[in-house]
Amino acid sequence: MRTKITVYHLASEQEQQFLPGTGQNVVTPEYAVAYCYAEEHNRLSELFGLVQQGVEGIVERIKERFPLVYGKASVGCGEWASLVRKSA
Repeated sequence: MRTKITVYHLASEQEQQFLPGTGQNVVTPEYAVAYCYAEEHNRLSELFGLVQQGVEGIVERIKERFPLVYGKASVGCGEWASLVRKSA
C-alpha cells in the first residue's frame, strides 16, 4: 500500500493529500508542496511545463523554479510543508 503525501498550509492549517506516483506520474513531497504553492500563486502551468519535460530530473527542475526549503525531515514551499522522511 502506498503512503499518502500530506501537505500542510502552515498559516491556515489547510491540508491536501497526494498519492505517490509511479512511472510517468511521479509525485514526490517536493512536487506536492510546489503544486500547492503554484496553485495559490497562479503558477500551475509553469509546474506542469516542468513535468512535461519528463520524470527524470523533475525535483532538480522544481528546485530551480520554486522556493523549496528543506528541514531535517521536511520540505517547504512558501507556506506549504510536507515530510520527506520519517524522523528517527
